[in-house]
Amino acid sequence: MIDRITIEGFQRVAQRTITPSPGVTVLTGPNGSGKSSTLRALRWLCTNTPKGFDYLRWGSSEASVTLDIDGHTVTRRRSKTANVYELDGQVYADLREGVPPAVARVLNVSPLNFQTQHDATFWFFDSAGEVSRQLNSIVSLDRIDAVLSYFASMIKRESVTRDVHERQRDEAAALIDSLAWVEQADADLTAVEEAERLHAVQATETARLAAQVAHAKELSIALQTASERKADSLELMAAIDRHEEARKGYGYLCERLSKIRRLQADLESLTRERGRLADSLREAASSLCPTCGKLMT
Repeated sequence: MIDRITIEGFQRVAQRTITPSPGVTVLTGPNGSGKSSTLRALRWLCTNTPKGFDYLRWGSSEASVTLDIDGHTVTRRRSKTANVYELDGQVYADLREGVPPAVARVLNVSPLNFQTQHDATFWFFDSAGEVSRQLNSIVSLDRIDAVLSYFASMIKRESVTRDVHERQRDEAAALIDSLAWVEQADADLTAVEEAERLHAVQATETARLAAQVAHAKELSIALQTASERKADSLELMAAIDRHEEARKGYGYLCERLSKIRRLQADLESLTRERGRLADSLREAASSLCPTCGKLMT
């Protein structure tokens, strides 16, 4: 229900506030008092028509219409710098699609709700086709037709889809029948894969055993070589022992030879000393008296 209409700067109306009655509201007044301007202002607010600035009052910088309805406040405002709707303080500036949806839901009004004094009597002078079109727009018969057409199209599409699915089902059943061997083939394949796995395990074990055998052969050769080297080492140690014995004997002989040489040198020295003593005795004997045996002076 409309509680109040406030108009400013719209055509002949400079400023006007109207409080409608609970029933039917009638605007009366002389020509030029703004009755039609009031209706145009209300239509401008509800339908966002006409466009442009032709409705702006001469001398006014802005045209605005405010409608208090069902607890909401809706304002349509237009000036050189502003072209907006306001709904309970929320501003809507994009008006390319006409009345903003939020505002249209509050107003719940269409162009069919308006008729000017120069319009023909509603529907009485319209053709049957035009009346049918407007009735369709009121009761949404066109939407019912569209919905029925949509569902008919959907039913047809689903029928085609069902036929396609049935054909696909039959083809799948035939394919399943033709692939009856797959289950046994799968079992055979599983058995082959298990045999391959066991073969791979055996091959791995065989390779491991071959590697161990080769390693054992290497160890055997190494052991034989070590045995031969042990024998050579024992023989060498025996030779070393014999050489050590020989070296000790040689040392003993060298020591005895050295002693012999020292004794020989001592003997030669004593021989020379004995010669000197003999010479001295001979000289002394020649100086003694042969008769008395005294040293002659």
